[in-house]
Amino acid sequence: NKLFHEANRATRQTLLAQGVSSEVGSSIMLVPERGFTRFLITSATLDRDYAAHKLTNVKERQIAITTLDAFAAAHPLVPFHRTVVKIDVEGHELKVLEGAGDFLARWHPIVFIEIFLRPANVSAIVSLVAARGYRLMAFADFGLVTLQPDDLIHFLGDRNFLLVHESCCDPARTVINYADVGQFWPTAAS
Repeated sequence: NKLFHEANRATRQTLLAQGVSSEVGSSIMLVPERGFTRFLITSATLDRDYAAHKLTNVKERQIAITTLDAFAAAHPLVPFHRTVVKIDVEGHELKVLEGAGDFLARWHPIVFIEIFLRPANVSAIVSLVAARGYRLMAFADFGLVTLQPDDLIHFLGDRNFLLVHESCCDPARTVINYADVGQFWPTAAS
């Protein structure tokens, strides 16, 4: 969205009129109707199961889609080894990661990802990124916390996480394990 791009003063990014998924082609994007103040235009998604869209009227738009693998292959001169990727796709995270296997394996980018926490989605995401050598981490008051799959029950709704490849840093020096500090973390029961 050009307005979002301008509002955030994005000067070192390139705006592309494409969605990102697990395949190259086209897909239907669901866009909340303007005027519904509870959801922003940035709540558009390719995920028909995204809960927010069950609460509002949406318009369907046919859009071109690509994968991160295809995008990287089409731009061979870009130094992706210095890349930070932000994935905020309103429930479509798994599909984006499925289309990024070669990209993640070759470039090991740091990935900031908002995950819509539904059990089947989370389990598949955790398995997929672990198989590619990534650790799932969360931000806490006391630093970065490495999460295990069972730790995600402490998070509700959409949450931002960090995916860091095992080659990027020494986990013993840079993170705290969630199991060691779990008693300090608010849970669904607290």
